[in-house]
Amino acid sequence: MLIVSWNVAGLKPALQRIHDDYCGGRVGGGGGGGGRASATATDPPPPSSSSSSSSHHRVDDANNPLGTFLRLHGNVDVLCLQEHKVPLKSLIDRTEPHRCSFVPGYESYWSTVSDPRCRGFNGVVTYARDGLVLGADSRPLGKSEFDDQGRCVMTDHGAFVLFNVYVPCGSDSTSLPRKMGFLHALRDAMDRQRDVHGKGVILVGDMNIALDGRDVHWEDRRVNVDEVLEEGRLRRLRQRRRRRRGGGGGEDETEDGMEDETNDIDIDDRDDDDEDDDVSSAWQDDVATHWDGIVAALSTLEALPRRTTNPSTGATFDRFRARVMVAAVGPSSSNVDDGGGGGGGEGGGGGGGGRSVMLGDYEDTVENALGRYNLDELTYSDPRTGLDVVYRKRNSVSVRTLSELMAKVCGVHWNEGVRRRISDSDFSGPNPDSPPLLWMRSLLDGENGMVDVFRHLYPNAEARFTCWHQFTQKRYTNEGTRIDYTLVDRSLMEYVEPLPPLPPNDVGCRSMSLLRCGGRDASHPKYVDVDPMGEEAALMAATACGLFESGTYTGGGIAPATRMALDTQFVGKPHTGILYTPPSYSDHVAVSLLMKDDLLSNRIGTSDLIDDGPTRKAQPHKRQRPISSFFSSGGMTSTSSSSLSSCNGFPPSSIAVSGEKRSTISGEMSE
Repeated sequence: MLIVSWNVAGLKPALQRIHDDYCGGRVGGGGGGGGRASATATDPPPPSSSSSSSSHHRVDDANNPLGTFLRLHGNVDVLCLQEHKVPLKSLIDRTEPHRCSFVPGYESYWSTVSDPRCRGFNGVVTYARDGLVLGADSRPLGKSEFDDQGRCVMTDHGAFVLFNVYVPCGSDSTSLPRKMGFLHALRDAMDRQRDVHGKGVILVGDMNIALDGRDVHWEDRRVNVDEVLEEGRLRRLRQRRRRRRGGGGGEDETEDGMEDETNDIDIDDRDDDDEDDDVSSAWQDDVATHWDGIVAALSTLEALPRRTTNPSTGATFDRFRARVMVAAVGPSSSNVDDGGGGGGGEGGGGGGGGRSVMLGDYEDTVENALGRYNLDELTYSDPRTGLDVVYRKRNSVSVRTLSELMAKVCGVHWNEGVRRRISDSDFSGPNPDSPPLLWMRSLLDGENGMVDVFRHLYPNAEARFTCWHQFTQKRYTNEGTRIDYTLVDRSLMEYVEPLPPLPPNDVGCRSMSLLRCGGRDASHPKYVDVDPMGEEAALMAATACGLFESGTYTGGGIAPATRMALDTQFVGKPHTGILYTPPSYSDHVAVSLLMKDDLLSNRIGTSDLIDDGPTRKAQPHKRQRPISSFFSSGGMTSTSSSSLSSCNGFPPSSIAVSGEKRSTISGEMSE
């Protein structure tokens, strides 16, 4: 049983691209010029490296792109989509894109938006092969404030229920209560299925939560600066104690004349003379030396607007960038940039009076431009208790932001090696105070908890992301996050298909194939000496070994892909892992879960027998159409790009981007 989950960031554009690529449209061909070739979809594709899927690369019915997608991906049994953005009226009137509510051999179950504040956004839908569903519920949370947003649909498969969710994106005091309220309602709904109905639970979808440090790009891990400063203070105390014991002086005062604290606190006696420790502590000394200067500079933080014109529509709007005033520059560190980067040159050196320093990139709102530089402790009001809860401690910044501040404000340039040591240190990781993160970890705790199946099967996989900032082309450098999951009750893990056995003398080819590193056969020359669990393999997978090429890095759109590049999404047999769908389809890729067919022992003969109220509501496309609909123009109902952009505060764009990801700041996750 193959389950696939995918945030399509709008089903209409995703289906149109699948249609153009595989259902009679035009696709890019070969040619070394990188331009769009004239080959059509009727041209025979190149041989696939997977014998199990090579026969599937043929042109399908032009009116059934979703059916084509399901078949080419290994005859998917259950497909869970998030952010379909299809209005209820379109389903009732049968004007939905490509008539996608009906796919031969499948039933579809929809949750659509009824909250007027969310129209044109959200929506989840589950497609299941005929005979796999006992019932469905498009409002399983039991709370209108969340069910009205079209974020969850539940299907009953007999021994288990499947929750398909699109969790709200919330990382500030305004949106966090909504997000946490949804998560608590979701957990209550899952517990009801377990406790009242005796069901196992599978949870899939876009959780908008990065679970640990491996699930965010290393430069976006957060550094707890207060812990860095405290560790530096203790290290200096240890050094003074050793000097005193070694006969370096018996004074009882510190350098600033205060009484020595070393006799009053519990500190260990680690060997600070070790060369590796000296290298590791050098960046900590940099932070200790310059942090007060950074805080002073950020006290002048402001957002400067820049008028921008949309070249397509002529509409004008403001974009914003952060600026600070720096009074003076501290002494330069010995950790000079060796070519590995570490911040821009603005403000990097020179003395004298105050100077203006620009930070970050131009963003679409003042909040996005300034948010990453906020050092305050942040709290939100818990919707259950009404109490204020800390969701981010003071002086918490990402490695990327800390490096930028050190370079631009203080003139201290860290090379990549230093920045990676910071990222790998005990001071860095996802925000440990994030309530959604704590919620998800509690979901996985204990013998009766759920299992993150991807991490269970690939515990050492690095940089295996599922979402990237599309506007700034972050997929092509693999600077993303893993926020799409397949979670399974521990009691159901016996039904998860294990990884196939290693062939004799295997050096990682199995993992290469299953993780689809670049979508090519594991024997490809590029895979020689590549660690299948490492960052290089992950980059190869995200870019199909460079076959997916970026456009401009200032939001200029996505470069056309060749047929060879597009076909890489189909390589390999069905498995649990990541399906690297093309960047032009969505800012997310799909994730997959392969279960044993034994789990479906309680299936029914046909879903046409279902006649309960919740299931009928989940299939609005089966309602009897009013006679007036037969005399309408039949045009496709959609929300205009201008109205969508006004809801999001973003200029109209042709790029498929999940709505709530537009507020993500340069791929940097606050959670």
